[in-house]
Amino acid sequence: MATSIKEHWEQLSEKHRDNLKEDIDVLISRSKDLAMGAAVIGGGFALSYYLIKKLGGSKKVKVSKKNNHEDHTSEMTIEKQPSMMSNIGHVVLTEITIFLLAIAKEKLIEYLQNINKGEENDEYTENS
Repeated sequence: MATSIKEHWEQLSEKHRDNLKEDIDVLISRSKDLAMGAAVIGGGFALSYYLIKKLGGSKKVKVSKKNNHEDHTSEMTIEKQPSMMSNIGHVVLTEITIFLLAIAKEKLIEYLQNINKGEENDEYTENS
C-alpha cells in the first residue's frame, strides 16, 4: 500500500513537472517573439535616426557680430544655410524614414495580432 501511494505521488509530481516545463517553454517562445519584434521596431527607428544624422549634411553657419561700444554689449546673429545636397538628402531621408516606420508599424500590428491569437487560444483551452 505504501508503494502505491508513493508511486501515485511520484506520478502526480512528474505530471506537474511536465506541465510546468511546457508552460516555461511557451513563455520562452513568447519572450523570444516579443524580443524579436522589439528589435525590428527599434532597429527601424535607430536606422532612421542614423541615416538622418549622417546624410543630413553639415550646415554652413554665417556669423555676424555687432559691437555696441556705448553699452559694452555685443550681438551675434547666426544664420544657417543648408546646401542643395542637404535639402535633397533631407527629402530622401524623410521618405526612407516613412518607409521604415511603415515596416515597423506592420511588424507591430503582426505582433499584436499574434498576442491576441495566443490569448484566444489560451481562453479556449482553459474553457475546454
